[in-house]
Amino acid sequence: MELKLSFVNKIKQANIKLNGLTVIAGPNSSGKSTIGRTLFSVVKAIANTKNAGEEDNKRLLRKHIESFYSRLQGLNHKIDYDSYGFPRFSNDFEKLFIETEDKDKFISNVKNILWKHNLVPRQRKLLEEDLENIRICWDNKDNPAASLKTELQYLIESEFMNTLCSVGHETTSVELQSEGNPRICFEAMNNQIVKVFYDEKNPFISDATYIESPLYVHLADAIMAAKTWRETEGRTSFASMPIVPSHIKDMVEKVVWASQQPDRLISSKINMNDITGGKMVYDTTSHQLVFKEGNNSFTTVNVASGIKSLSIVQLLENTKIIGPERLLIWDEPENHLHPEWQVRFAEKLVNLANSGIPILVTTHSPYFLQAIRYYSAIEKMSKYTNFYTPEEDEKHLETMTDVTDDLTSVFAKLAEPLNHIMDIVDYKE
Repeated sequence: MELKLSFVNKIKQANIKLNGLTVIAGPNSSGKSTIGRTLFSVVKAIANTKNAGEEDNKRLLRKHIESFYSRLQGLNHKIDYDSYGFPRFSNDFEKLFIETEDKDKFISNVKNILWKHNLVPRQRKLLEEDLENIRICWDNKDNPAASLKTELQYLIESEFMNTLCSVGHETTSVELQSEGNPRICFEAMNNQIVKVFYDEKNPFISDATYIESPLYVHLADAIMAAKTWRETEGRTSFASMPIVPSHIKDMVEKVVWASQQPDRLISSKINMNDITGGKMVYDTTSHQLVFKEGNNSFTTVNVASGIKSLSIVQLLENTKIIGPERLLIWDEPENHLHPEWQVRFAEKLVNLANSGIPILVTTHSPYFLQAIRYYSAIEKMSKYTNFYTPEEDEKHLETMTDVTDDLTSVFAKLAEPLNHIMDIVDYKE
């Protein structure tokens, strides 16, 4: 597979191969996470579109119509329903809309009726958005690309909070290819998805799991109770309930589900217990994740971050949440890890990639970077392991450079801060 980005957030250009294990190495705030969040959004949008049913579309259609009518009630100028032949109630509007053959003409006529009133700009814009959402919901019914467009918009807003397009650039494009053939591509203008192409006839990666930090399992119950931007359908608040990015809730839900599965359903090729000495399980009494070591159980807050990281990967692999068609994305897995554990964790990720699981990781650790390179050579995975690093231009945008054949410049960049402070100078008063 190959992921192509153009003017996405911090990324000016990127062509990223996803042939096995892909590593993006560089300093903080250099666009590394943008690659992972974009890839997650695209794959997850496809998965959500496939899982969405007709009832979901009907529910969303009704919801947007009710929102439209709610706004009509608050207009500074009341609508003369009888004079304009405009349905007085939302359920009548829904029925009339569904029965009308030319949906675009119907929406246009509604707009013409409304715009005859002296609406303030904010009211007009909100009503326009409701009408556009009504039209999109109907398009989604028989149009996978339109449905995918809606899912992409929700996920992009969740992951980038309306900052998808690079600063100073109104348009952006993303393409994910499989074996040289386009599978999905989309364009955005002013952070709004405007064009989508999706070849649904061909097989595709079915899911993605994005891990930003293992520490989120401390807050598993709270995160699972929170809403995502997708679940609120773009509203900035939901009954005073916190909103979390989609990838965080997705990861926590998967880990909790995996921890609840009986041992008879578990199948794994990778054993990480030789490092952790135990496993993560769900305690039905306390309703929380715990780490079980022999007869002893420890809450996750009292477990080392490295053990949490390895245990999470073990759970995901055990229950096939990650697999040949379910990629793993991990943002800076070396965080909170001692150099020795960074090396051992890198070895396990190479083992997973060698078992057929596509993996994308970002890093700013020379230990982790070298360990990936070393174990890829040991496992004969070098030709399926690709390395990239960002190069910043004068406008602070990043171009991803393929450094697979020579990591010298990357190691020099990562080691530069240490080199700067290695020489101790005696200062005299």
